[in-house]
Amino acid sequence: MASQGIRTHVLVTGKTGDELILTRADGKQWGHNHRVRALDAACKVAKVKPVVSFHELRHTYASNLVQAGVDLLTISKLLGHADTRITAKHYAHLADKTLAQAVTKLRSFSGAAKRPHLEKVAR
Repeated sequence: MASQGIRTHVLVTGKTGDELILTRADGKQWGHNHRVRALDAACKVAKVKPVVSFHELRHTYASNLVQAGVDLLTISKLLGHADTRITAKHYAHLADKTLAQAVTKLRSFSGAAKRPHLEKVAR
């Protein structure tokens, strides 16, 4: 993870806020069709059917983050959402498993498993 931060730092060092970070080999901006064709080609090579879109990859990325226990504020920032409500609207339902795991951890920590009258709280 640290090496990813170093690579990102190299990409943005010395650039202003309006400069492109990732460009084509000729230094020009990627167009929509450039991205789509590249992703389509990658899917064909990897034998991914049906072909996925960048939107689907973004949604999968966010969904995996939620299911890994990453908080919605962090995910919101990673996705560039202006407000955490947008993130919560689309991904909060995936956090249910994480919430249940948190309750289980609390039960173990507090000794609730040894106290039957607290069993209903954990369910």
